[in-house]
Amino acid sequence: MKDFFETSTWTRPENHDPVVGRVGVKGFEPGKGITGFIDDNVPAGHTFGTLHDAFFDAVKIGFAPLDWASNILSMPPAYVVAIGVETVNSVTDITNGLFGTDYDLSFNHNHPK
Repeated sequence: MKDFFETSTWTRPENHDPVVGRVGVKGFEPGKGITGFIDDNVPAGHTFGTLHDAFFDAVKIGFAPLDWASNILSMPPAYVVAIGVETVNSVTDITNGLFGTDYDLSFNHNHPK
């Protein structure tokens, strides 16, 4: 059975690269400054970055002003979803510990270093 700290992604797993931010966007590079702080210190920050990037990549239009607005406006809902994902993971981990089950509902996303 996996330990809570092996499956919980409330914080960025050590074997995952930072994902919050955008490569090539000055001041918002992943792992640097505010984006690094969010990825490493904000609860569910890493999951938020992964979910938000996937969503934003799907809805990006290619017109900078609209992309900028949709990027900003999609952040709060993506964070709410990330909190939900990590809450489900935590409840599953606690249930596994209490009942000796081995359910793994971890949000499987790997960014190996």
